Amino acid sequence: TAQHDGMVELWEISISDMSTRLVGTHPAFYFSFTLSPDLTKAAYWRTEAPHSNLRTLVIAASDGQETLEITTENLLEFERWLLDSQHFTYRLQTAQEEYVTVIGDICRTLPAYAG
Repeated sequence: TAQHDGMVELWEISISDMSTRLVGTHPAFYFSFTLSPDLTKAAYWRTEAPHSNLRTLVIAASDGQETLEITTENLLEFERWLLDSQHFTYRLQTAQEEYVTVIGDICRTLPAYAG
C-alpha cells in the first residue's frame, strides 16, 4: 500500500515448481522499497504520520530481522545501491531548499559525503 503505515512483503518463488516462501515483511512506503544487488538487503523510507514529508531512511536485511535507521530528513529519497551492496546514495532537501545527494555506507565506516 502507498501509505505511511504500509507493509511490504518479500516473497521467493521457485522457478522449478512455482512454490512460494515468504522471505520477510517490512514497514515501508511501497514505492520506496529497493533490494540491494546481492538481494540480501532492502532500503526504504517510512514516515511516522500521514501526509508528512519527514522521512526515515531504513536499511534492513531482506528477511526484515536486522534494521538500521540511517537518517530522518525532509523529502528524503533513496536513489540507488552501489554494486557492492554496502554503499548507496540518497537525496535530501537542505534548509535552503536545495537538493543534495549523499553517499551512505551500511557499516558507517566511511563519513557520509554530500555533493
